[in-house]
Amino acid sequence: MRTGIVIDSACDLPQSVLDAHHIHLLPILLCRGDRRLPDQRDPEATLAFYRQYQADKTLDADTAPPTVAAIQARLLDELALQYDRVLIITITHTRSPLFAHATEAAYGALKQSREPAYHQRRVQAGLTGPFFVTVIDSQALFTGQGVLVHEAIRLLEEQQLSFSVLRQVIEQLSPRVQGYLVPNDLFYVRHRASRKGGAIPALPTG
Repeated sequence: MRTGIVIDSACDLPQSVLDAHHIHLLPILLCRGDRRLPDQRDPEATLAFYRQYQADKTLDADTAPPTVAAIQARLLDELALQYDRVLIITITHTRSPLFAHATEAAYGALKQSREPAYHQRRVQAGLTGPFFVTVIDSQALFTGQGVLVHEAIRLLEEQQLSFSVLRQVIEQLSPRVQGYLVPNDLFYVRHRASRKGGAIPALPTG
């Protein structure tokens, strides 16, 4: 069975790792006003986007997940034609609705009325057998999410775990992974936390 792994652009793994292991990317949208930039993990493009925000802190910068429709289209039009099993590991649900979007998209791609949405596409591509998608909340972000994905790659390639066992192991590991962030600018962290209703770190005084 061919197994594919999908991440989002919050996952902090080098592009060389993604390329070497054929990891697929769901781009998160970088938003500034009416502008939307899919984060394809191009360092120059991302830095240019954030430098604009850094120069003018009054600009309204945010991120947004890909839509349910966009994720479902990716599953049906691309991933279902390359793999029999797909494991999607997302940024923590406490910081983004991406896990919910991916779960809904997977349900839409796999649900059966008369036949699953993926069936005819796979038949036309000469593929047999069912297609499965599992979505896992990493319960982390950035490097924490990267550690979990890297372990999934290792288990899949070195130990050749079955898809069901791989899913169970990653689900058990996710609450045990801890990631830490040291920001260069606390203003940005405070501003994003206040908008998302999270804890607001105190700024140093004196």
